[in-house]
Amino acid sequence: MDAIFPLGFPPATTFYLTLYVATLVVHVVFMNYVLAGATYLLLASFWGTGCRKACCWQRLIKDWIPFATGLAITAGVAPLLFVQILYQREFYTANQLLSHRFMLILPILIVCFYMLYVLKSHWIQARGTAVQIGARLVVFLGFAFIAWSWTENHLLSLDEAVWRGFYAEGRSFYVATGMFARLAMWFLGAFSTLAALLMWQARQTPGFVLDPDERSAWRRLAATGAGGLVTAGIAGAVYFLLLPAEQRAPAVSWLGGPYLAIASLGAMAQLVGWVRIARSGVTTLVDRLAITVGCLATISGMAVVRESIRLGSVTLADVQAMHADAMQIGGLGAFLGFLVLNGGLIGWTIVRVRREIFANESRVQAPGSRG
Repeated sequence: MDAIFPLGFPPATTFYLTLYVATLVVHVVFMNYVLAGATYLLLASFWGTGCRKACCWQRLIKDWIPFATGLAITAGVAPLLFVQILYQREFYTANQLLSHRFMLILPILIVCFYMLYVLKSHWIQARGTAVQIGARLVVFLGFAFIAWSWTENHLLSLDEAVWRGFYAEGRSFYVATGMFARLAMWFLGAFSTLAALLMWQARQTPGFVLDPDERSAWRRLAATGAGGLVTAGIAGAVYFLLLPAEQRAPAVSWLGGPYLAIASLGAMAQLVGWVRIARSGVTTLVDRLAITVGCLATISGMAVVRESIRLGSVTLADVQAMHADAMQIGGLGAFLGFLVLNGGLIGWTIVRVRREIFANESRVQAPGSRG
């Protein structure tokens, strides 16, 4: 493929590919916060009591992860719609082959969503450590199942050669070469996104107090961000080597190669920023900007690389006429209008949540408070 993504396709297909990747990036940012945040909360359960209570990052995640989950779900609607337009045959075939087990995602997501509010409640705080760990384990396992199921669905949609046998044998599970390396890459990479978002939350949340040892808190966050990047890079390299040659080629061609370079440069910028923070124990504006821009570059670049691998495995020629017909139906104005409206409402909600968290903390910390 000799054209850079998303060029080289008819205008309608290019339009939908661009919208799909752009909306997917937004979804991945919030999804990373939720997946890595749920894992962080579970791991923090096994720390010593004093360290667990003092961890500022755990408190911040617990306050915000229910809202982040709502954002991840909301942001996931658009790419879910666009992927059905782009890859109708592949997407629906994988859904039907995985059948009811894939549909378990919805009830499990509902359980996890409400369990996150339970984790914030005074009731769970009054229970023993075993109950709290159990609740956090339920959340982690639920989100891990969802991540695994979507990875399984995506890879099965690209493996047309197994569809007939999969259906004839009545199978419910699909495992592909490199599947666990791919899942590990996205899972571990989520921690670098989580760390970047927590870095800004700590600075933008009114009244937020870091651990008694502020330098130790920033170094712990830097270890989370850098550790996620390094381990995700190793998993990504393993996955890339395990890919069949015909799927690997588009990722290093003009189609996805430039974006792979952008993703790599973004990872390097993040790593430099986290190393500087780990050494000094403080954050500077330069470090924060390098990490933030690098994080967005890595997620965006990898989203395109992911898509280039898929484009090397499917044929869009048969559905490009459908893409052109879909563009004639209209609705773009309504989509953009609701995009702006929902973005404004989400921004307003974030401001309100920040204020409420600060107000609640102030009431709790005030002498003689009953809150």
